[in-house]
Amino acid sequence: MLTPEDIKDIVKLLDSTQFNSFRVVTESFTVDLERNNPDEPWSAESKSVGAPKNVSGKSSETSEAKKAKAADTEEIDSKFAAVKAPLLGTFYRAPKPGADPYVDLNSIVKSGDVVAIIETMKMMTPVYAGSAGKIIEIKAVNNDFVEANSVLMVIEPSN
Repeated sequence: MLTPEDIKDIVKLLDSTQFNSFRVVTESFTVDLERNNPDEPWSAESKSVGAPKNVSGKSSETSEAKKAKAADTEEIDSKFAAVKAPLLGTFYRAPKPGADPYVDLNSIVKSGDVVAIIETMKMMTPVYAGSAGKIIEIKAVNNDFVEANSVLMVIEPSN
């Protein structure tokens, strides 16, 4: 199984080459890394083996998925703070299945509190509240794929 360090080493190695694509295939997942030219960052597409959808969003999407994607790219009112996904992956509101969520609507958070996690390639990355205040909207759906920088939650900053 690939570890997070293995992935970092692969990306570092690829950055020093002229290759524009790379594929990792295992029994449980496939990862494709691609860049258009050496001056652009890598973009990734990840699929679980046997999964019915392409998590990169390139397959046909349901109207619900299109609405969710549009909501992710919406700008929020400048008086509110957005909690954005630090990377692409699966969004989870709780630390493990069956556990209470990190936050709910109207939860009061401090800057730096963990409000969710994103799973990418079996690695869990915490999502932090960027400012203190009250959670007034949770845009992401638990256990759904999210893109990097998509708005997950909206915080009404405290005075």
